Amino acid sequence: MSILIKLHKFLLFTIIGQLLFFANLFAQGNFKLAGTIDKKYDGGYVKLMGSGIKYTSIKSEIKNGKFYFSDKIEKEYEPVRIEVWKNERIGDVSFFVLPGNMRINIRNIDTDSKKNDIDFINIPFVDIQQEYADLNKNIDKAYTDLYRFFDSVKRVNAVSLSDSLQRNLLLDLKQRKLSNSIGFVKSHLSSYYALHSFFYDVVLRSYDNPDSLAYIYSLFSNEMQHTVIGKQIDSVISKKLIPPLNKELPFISFKTNLGDTYSIADYKGSQYVLVCFWASWCGPCIKNIPLLKELDDTYQSKGLQLISISIDDNEEWWKSAMLRNPMLWLQTCTLPKYIVDQTIKQKFAVDAIPQYFLIDKSGKVVYNNFQSKDNDSYDELQRILEMQLN
Repeated sequence: MSILIKLHKFLLFTIIGQLLFFANLFAQGNFKLAGTIDKKYDGGYVKLMGSGIKYTSIKSEIKNGKFYFSDKIEKEYEPVRIEVWKNERIGDVSFFVLPGNMRINIRNIDTDSKKNDIDFINIPFVDIQQEYADLNKNIDKAYTDLYRFFDSVKRVNAVSLSDSLQRNLLLDLKQRKLSNSIGFVKSHLSSYYALHSFFYDVVLRSYDNPDSLAYIYSLFSNEMQHTVIGKQIDSVISKKLIPPLNKELPFISFKTNLGDTYSIADYKGSQYVLVCFWASWCGPCIKNIPLLKELDDTYQSKGLQLISISIDDNEEWWKSAMLRNPMLWLQTCTLPKYIVDQTIKQKFAVDAIPQYFLIDKSGKVVYNNFQSKDNDSYDELQRILEMQLN
C-alpha cells in the first residue's frame, strides 16, 4: 500500500473520528441522576427543576438516604436546580445535566450555598461554573446590599429614593456585570458553559450593539454554533440586527380564557393594541401586572386594547396565575387550544419575557420594550401612550 493511500485513509479516519466525537459530545437524550444524602432526611423529597426538563419539575422521595431521577433533556446540556425538602426547604444547588449516568453525593446542603458540601460525579462544568459565580459574587452582593439600602431609606424617611437615582445605581451594576460576563465568555470560547452564559447573561440582557454580539458569537467554533443553544443565539442576534419596529405583522386570531374569539385585525383602524407576552413562572412578568392595570385603567377608554398572551405550556398553571393576579383585559395562551397559529412567538420574535408590543391603528409595531431600549419602569411606553392617546 502506497504512502499516499495510507495518508488518505488516516485523514479519512481522523475526520470521521472528529465527527463522531462531536456527535457524541452534543447528543441529546436521556439522563440518569442518582444521589445520596444523610438518612435523617428519609421521608422527605428532592425536587429537580429545569427549563428543558420534560415535566419542568419532578420529585424523588428520599429512601434509605438515596434518591434518583431519570428524564429526557432537549439540549446538549441542561441547567437544573435541585431542592431538598423535609417539612421545609433544607437547601438547594444548581448544576448541569447531560445525557448519560451521573451521581451527586450530598454530605451537607443548606439555604446558604457556602455551607454546601457536595461531590459531583460525571457532572459537567462544576469548576467553570464556580469560577463564573466567584467572578460575579461581589456584584451580586452589591445588588442585594443596594436593595436593602433602598428599603432602609424608605423605612427611616418614609420616602424612597427617586426612581431615576435608583435606576442609575442599578444600571451601573448591570453594566459592570455585563462587562464581566463578556470578558468571561471571550476567555472560555471552547466551553459550552461560556456559550450558555453568553446567551442568558449577555445576548438576552443586552438590548443594543447587536453587531458586537454578532462578533462575539462568530468567535465560537462551528460545532458550538450548531448546538441547540448556538442556533438560538444566532436567531436572537439576527432579530436584533433587523428590528421589527414600524413593520406590520400578520394578524393573529385567538380564543380567550372565557371562550370568546378575537383577532388583532379587529382593532385595525380604530384602536392601539398592547400585546403582552408573559408566563405564570416569570417573576418580572408578575411584577409588571400592576403597571398594566394602571395602563388599562388610564387608556382603555381612550382607545387602547390590552391583550395578554401567556407562553405557559401548562393550562392549569396559566389559569391559576390569572386567579392570583386578576387582569380584566383579554387573556389568551399559546397552547393550540387557544391560538391555532403556532408561529406566533416567531412572528413577534419572542425569545425572552416579559415582552410588550404596541401596535398602532395602522397595524404597525411602534414600540417593543427590547428594541425601543426601554427601562424597567417602561417610561418610553408610557411616553408614547401619553403622546398618542391623551
